[in-house]
Amino acid sequence: MFILNNKTVKNINKVVDKRKNELIDFLREMIKTPSLSGQEKDVAELMAEKMREVGFDKVQTDEFNDVIGIINGEGIGENVLFNGHLDHVPPGDMKDPFSGNIISGRKFGLDGKVIYGRGACDMKGALAAMVMAGATLKELNVKTKGNIYITGSVMEEKGGSLGTKAIIERKDIQPKIAVIGEPTNLNIAIGHRGCAYIEVIVRGKSSHASNPNSGINAIYKASKIIDKIQEITPRLPVHHILGRTLVNVTNIFARPGFTNVIPYECCLQIDARFIPEFTDEDIIKSIEKIISDLKNTDPDLNAEVQIATGKLHLFSGEVKIYKEFMPPFFTDPGENVIQKAVQVVKSVAGFNPKVTVWNFATDGGWFSKAGMITFGFGPGDENFAHTSQENISVNQVLMATKIYTMLAYTLSEKVNN
Repeated sequence: MFILNNKTVKNINKVVDKRKNELIDFLREMIKTPSLSGQEKDVAELMAEKMREVGFDKVQTDEFNDVIGIINGEGIGENVLFNGHLDHVPPGDMKDPFSGNIISGRKFGLDGKVIYGRGACDMKGALAAMVMAGATLKELNVKTKGNIYITGSVMEEKGGSLGTKAIIERKDIQPKIAVIGEPTNLNIAIGHRGCAYIEVIVRGKSSHASNPNSGINAIYKASKIIDKIQEITPRLPVHHILGRTLVNVTNIFARPGFTNVIPYECCLQIDARFIPEFTDEDIIKSIEKIISDLKNTDPDLNAEVQIATGKLHLFSGEVKIYKEFMPPFFTDPGENVIQKAVQVVKSVAGFNPKVTVWNFATDGGWFSKAGMITFGFGPGDENFAHTSQENISVNQVLMATKIYTMLAYTLSEKVNN
């Protein structure tokens, strides 16, 4: 059990409240700066400039436009990394998606004022709060035990988490703990299922549709695989907290795609959500077994399974192929770091946060896979992410800034499990 320094909490609250307008203005500028995946340069420069302005000890942007801000500690504690992604999904049917307007939350069923715009909730609200948490530490001249890294990474929404992988691979950043700022409504998220996009390629033989017996209809063969996937899904393993392993066929298309031609190929696209004990490789093996079993009664069935890939055009002109995959993670709720985080939220915000999990996948899986003690904490309601109503509560951003500051101060002390 540890005891929070109440004087430090009061000082943090005082500074963040004083700089509230600065925080909100910075967040609005971030929202007004479009940053689709692969187009994050402008918002990265904005974030880096703010870090320099508020006195970070070191600020860098790498070749991909990731932003790394460092606040040096005393070197006798744990290094703590705070992370959020700079990119957002397309605005879709949002009206004035980059306005950053401050409006009443009543429209969205929320109390107080909110800031509206694409990326507000997912996840520029958290990034702005993290940067201003760093500003608060510097203004108070609070010396953390370990180094604090505040990072904004590129290409989380699309691009195979290129930015986060690049940050993890850096030799000059060695964090023990990672805090992911995806929206949690100021609760503590201790994990999520992994996500993989899987393709099943089924091959047949073309013929004229007026003479189907001279061909092999790839769609008919694929339908047998779909039926078997539906049969096995309810029997797949369940994690006691993360939930059920899911395998859903979400799209199907055939080639050549002409109505009067028996298709020679059919592609099944599958969204797989999996747990640490039953990985994407286990799911692929399960589908391969389905195909193998079907071949015993249907020798004409010819299919293969693979993780889907995407093509990424880098700023240098290089083309990079990446897998459509994000690993799961789960941090034991009894972990000392989690208990400290709960105590920080309780002391600063005045309520007991829920210890929960995300339904969606985040870059937290990569940090956990790299060996860091990982959890999520962020302002905003995940139900507004990727929607035409995306917004973030002003009060939650303010509170998140206070909590991030105190988390940096507290978690940088030596971890004793």
